[in-house]
Amino acid sequence: MWTYMCPTNQGPRDHRLSPSVEDLARIRCDRVLVVVAGMDGKTLYEAGKNYVDELIKSGWKGTMGDTMENKGKKHCFHLYDPLDPEAAAILRRISSFIHHPDHAHGQII
Repeated sequence: MWTYMCPTNQGPRDHRLSPSVEDLARIRCDRVLVVVAGMDGKTLYEAGKNYVDELIKSGWKGTMGDTMENKGKKHCFHLYDPLDPEAAAILRRISSFIHHPDHAHGQII
């Protein structure tokens, strides 16, 4: 869909997928949880991984939560097969992240 909507995109480092380091440093949340799927396709997968790298480099003052990577899984697989053991693990981790005492200050990517 990304390549259809933006045929002139520059791949995973396209500015529309990758906010600048300066912008990331200003994120107001205290915690971030990033989940990527191995079969997301190169653009989405790399954008998720790059987001984590750039957020850390930005000087952001928050706490990096887990970066969950599910190899061999497609985007949003946990919604289509919630009984899959890896899907259940993602859903538990997201629930734990949301129910953290500082839940009002978190961001899920």
